[in-house]
Amino acid sequence: MVFLILLPLYSQTTIGFDAFTSDSYYASPLQFTEDDLPFVLTDTGGEAGYEFHSMASYPGELEMGDTGGSGASIKTTITHSNGWLFDLNSIDLMVLISAPTWIIKGYKSGVQVSGSPVTFSLVNGDAYKTINTNFQQVDMVTLEENPVYAGGYKIWCDQFVVDNVTDASLPVELSSFSAEPVADGVQIKWTTESEVNNLGFVLERANGHSSLQWDEIASYQTHPDLQGQGNTSSKTEYQFTDETVQPGETYSYRLSDVNIKGDMNILDVISITLDDLPEETALEPPFPNPFNPQTKISYQLSGSGRVQIAVYDLLGRKVSTLLNGEQSAGSYNIYWHGKDDTGRQASTGTYILRLIAGDVVKSQKVLLMR
Repeated sequence: MVFLILLPLYSQTTIGFDAFTSDSYYASPLQFTEDDLPFVLTDTGGEAGYEFHSMASYPGELEMGDTGGSGASIKTTITHSNGWLFDLNSIDLMVLISAPTWIIKGYKSGVQVSGSPVTFSLVNGDAYKTINTNFQQVDMVTLEENPVYAGGYKIWCDQFVVDNVTDASLPVELSSFSAEPVADGVQIKWTTESEVNNLGFVLERANGHSSLQWDEIASYQTHPDLQGQGNTSSKTEYQFTDETVQPGETYSYRLSDVNIKGDMNILDVISITLDDLPEETALEPPFPNPFNPQTKISYQLSGSGRVQIAVYDLLGRKVSTLLNGEQSAGSYNIYWHGKDDTGRQASTGTYILRLIAGDVVKSQKVLLMR
């Protein structure tokens, strides 16, 4: 029963839908499917589960339950399909069989928000009861029984009330950052998937690995190729060649973006040692892990050739292809923003990162928390 309508006429949005009448935007009862919803529901309840109803008999309802008495634990996770933040003000619930204790939790970036959790109990047959939550700017809500009740039960959700829905996407979504030796110096490349209010980039360099002293070597003000796209949802590729390097030296490069307010935000750092290529191909553990909304994947290539990096779920199904192309020996960073190849947000869970370079295959696990 989870549905979100983003209309500027409302300061609050009701989710769930026998509450709507014929003079609202949608007639009641509503006819829609779970695929129509901008919220994603994930059931982690083992034998038990939820059913979504949108029929004349059950307009806009979400039923969760285990009527077989198996004692399976019910837990439903609710996230916005675009990864947006929202305030959850209240939820109306009714229990149909038995009365275990229930608990609602709100999260932002994997951390419980203020006022979470909310624990409550319901009496069999009661009318819908409003549970006030007042979770501010959450990206995930969970509803589960606590403790597990072995006798079997059902619980119905009538409506949620949310407001202050905001897009939590990053101002500059960086998907790759690399440094590799070329004939006339070090070539630094980076790719953005989208940009918001971006004036451009600043590139700084430091010598050595410790006690780094950063010096600006290029910026959008001195190099037109480093000017940003302002606002765009399209992929953009950038590059700069540092021609003032010496053989045998180690250099670190720091990339930042500058928004229209003049605020500078550090995006990434990468290091390279000239004349000292990686001895073996390696895939480093992603960071952060767990993550939301993005994780950085660092890897080294001992030789040139075709490189593939992809994300798989635990069933071996490909979720996203991050890289499929030719690369030279060197050190690279690439990012996964928790989306599949269609641009949809992937669900909370564990995923496998796999690098294939020639006959070398490397893997790492990563946990996405919505």
